Amino acid sequence: MNLSERIQSISLRWQFTALTAVAIVISMAAMGRIAFDRSRDVVTDMTLDKMQAETDAIANQIMSVVAQTRADTLTIPTFPPIPGIVRCWDNTLNPGQDPVQQGSTTELWIARLGQIVSAQMPFYPERIRCAVYDAEGEGVMVVEEQGASTVLRTEDLGSIGTEPHFLSAAELTEGQVHISPMMQDRMGNVAVYFCTPFFGSGTGRDSQTLKGVFVITVDGRELLQRAVAFNPSISHLDRQNDDLQVEVSDQSMQFLYRSDIDELPLFSPNVFADLRPVRAELLLRRDAAGRYDRQLDTYAESVDAADRPDNRGMVATHRRMFYSAPEDTNRFWFVALSEYSDTSLARVNDLATTYLLIGTVVSVIALLVVFFVAWKLTASLSTLLDSADKIAEGNLDTEIPMSHGIGEAGKLEASFRSMTEKLNTMIREASDQQARTKALFNAAADGLVTINSAGVVTSFNLAAETLFGYRADEVIGNNVSMLTPSPHREQHDGYLRRYLETGEARIIGHDRELEAVRKDGSTFSISLRVSELKRNGEIVFIGLVQDITARKRAEVERMQLFQAIQDAVHRLAVATQQILATTSQQSTGTQEQAATVAEVVATADQIAQSAAQAALRADEVAKSARHTDEIGNVGLRAIEDSVQAMDKVQHQVESIADSMLSLAERANAIGEITATVSEIAEQTNVLALNASVEASRAGEHGKGFAVVAAEVKSLAQESKRATAQVRVILSEIQQATNAAVMSTEQGTRTVHEANEIIAQAGGTINSLATTLAESAQTASQISATANQQAAAVTQLNHGIRNIDTVTKQSVEAIRHIENAAQNLAGLSNELASLTDR
Repeated sequence: MNLSERIQSISLRWQFTALTAVAIVISMAAMGRIAFDRSRDVVTDMTLDKMQAETDAIANQIMSVVAQTRADTLTIPTFPPIPGIVRCWDNTLNPGQDPVQQGSTTELWIARLGQIVSAQMPFYPERIRCAVYDAEGEGVMVVEEQGASTVLRTEDLGSIGTEPHFLSAAELTEGQVHISPMMQDRMGNVAVYFCTPFFGSGTGRDSQTLKGVFVITVDGRELLQRAVAFNPSISHLDRQNDDLQVEVSDQSMQFLYRSDIDELPLFSPNVFADLRPVRAELLLRRDAAGRYDRQLDTYAESVDAADRPDNRGMVATHRRMFYSAPEDTNRFWFVALSEYSDTSLARVNDLATTYLLIGTVVSVIALLVVFFVAWKLTASLSTLLDSADKIAEGNLDTEIPMSHGIGEAGKLEASFRSMTEKLNTMIREASDQQARTKALFNAAADGLVTINSAGVVTSFNLAAETLFGYRADEVIGNNVSMLTPSPHREQHDGYLRRYLETGEARIIGHDRELEAVRKDGSTFSISLRVSELKRNGEIVFIGLVQDITARKRAEVERMQLFQAIQDAVHRLAVATQQILATTSQQSTGTQEQAATVAEVVATADQIAQSAAQAALRADEVAKSARHTDEIGNVGLRAIEDSVQAMDKVQHQVESIADSMLSLAERANAIGEITATVSEIAEQTNVLALNASVEASRAGEHGKGFAVVAAEVKSLAQESKRATAQVRVILSEIQQATNAAVMSTEQGTRTVHEANEIIAQAGGTINSLATTLAESAQTASQISATANQQAAAVTQLNHGIRNIDTVTKQSVEAIRHIENAAQNLAGLSNELASLTDR
């Protein structure tokens, strides 16, 4: 007999009683656990709150004494005695500066200061010494406790010039206080020194001169013990509970005070970090800037036993005090209260024990009551059990006797009677339901075929008859393989056998496309979905059959259409790649063209500037040519006058010298004119040379301007040659004139020769005037042509700039086209990947 059978053989009343007992025990345990945990948390929080308040009270008391001592350290040097002592020192060094008034001496001021300090010290029992030291650290006066009184001493005070607290105080300014760490003084006490400097009594530099240091010495142990004794609750707990400990340490983790040790050795090696590692780690933690973490100045938590060196949980608090100054965060004291968790939770543990005893008594009483009630309730169930056995044998008409059970037993009896009546009704309805199910089976639009585990057809609906051409009676009882073609027909039984042996389903629960055989032997495509049904330990397979011939045909057509779309997409991708390659080449050519156009624009700007300069120079040449023409005309008229004068020379021989002198002056003027014409020819030659250079830069557009420049250069050379000839002629005229002046006596004989020479000079000057007129006209034409060419070059520059703008727009447009081609290529590639997939 296995365990389940043994449990079933046990009476229901005992099962009910056992289950009730288990439920009661579990409920009591859960409630007790919840109550214990909640009580422990509440007691722990209350303990922490109380300990935190006590920690704050001790810390506040310590800092109150520190603040009061600091204030007195600053206040006492402002009283008259110390300034009086300083004045006396100054007067001793400089007697003529501030004469000492009668009765005002250093000893008198020291006595007055001693009276003031002696009167204050009884109110502050932790103060053991008040002293004044000069600037070198030599003792001036000391007021210290001796028993119940105070003593003023001024001799044999020693020097503290090398002590750290004195050196630190000497570096302070007026109004600052240095508070030393707790250290051992010369008397062996743990002392704290409050030091402030005092300075000169005069003005100017003397007021900044250090004169001495005032020091108040506080007994550190007395300070801490009084701060703890100031809190009555701590004193009471300390006396009643040895587990509660009050400890004070500094940043070096050395104990300064412990409530469990009356005589703590100085600078105890039993450091705080060894006994309280969790709080020590928090107190020494620094932030990113290297400063102590101020968020951890206060702490109140329950420390787990795993974090403690003695493996005992502890309720712990601490409070940090930066005693030196608010800005000095490198030195601190801290107060820590500690109590073991098992001590603080002793009452909660007692409550748990009491709860366990009460719960055991309540559970026993409850089990007795449950057993009695279970016995009463199960007494009427045996009758119902007999009736149920008869019904199970098939006697559905069995009557249920009235047992008058109470509670749920009576309701069970009524329910059992109602169940038998409804069971008979359900059997009748099941017969009707079977008939309706058969009608629905035959009314299904898809073919439904059911087979057993041997593959024999057990049902075949009307839709299946239509699909396969068989009547139901022709198929039912035969193997379903008759509906499948070879080779599946021969392998069908192997499929079923493998599934029944391995449980590996390859077709069950999935749609599968197969070939089926009609009664006439023709095959067609079907979609088959097989479901498995287990009924009364027998496996039945239900096959849902659909004719998918039309769907297969549509699928073939769809695949053909998809293949055509895929081919089109691939062609589109190839064409897009070609477009993209062509666009990239065109973009590169357009960019090169744009760069070339930009260079042409720069060249056109230079040509325009050169053309403008050439036009200006051509205008200047035209002006010079017109001026030369005017001078030539003047010369021509002069020659005509000379010819008329030569006609009269025969009658005016006596004045030939004057006339010949006038002719020499005119010859000089003509020489100047020929010089001017020569300079004009030189400038015209240079202008023609510049025009040729600019024409060569302009390329095809400057060929016409080059021809004009060549003509201008040729004309300038001819003008130069003509002026050279005129210069030679004028030289000959001047020589002849000089000869005529020197030989006026021979004037008669040479008049005829002079007439001929003058006629020849007149002809030459006439030719020169004609040549100068033509040169002026040509220069005017050159100026007009240069201005027209400058205007043409300006228009050409404007046109090239328009071409540059259009080229840049073309580059931008081609860039957009290239981007569009790239997007089109990406789209075609995406379509290609989709169709390939």
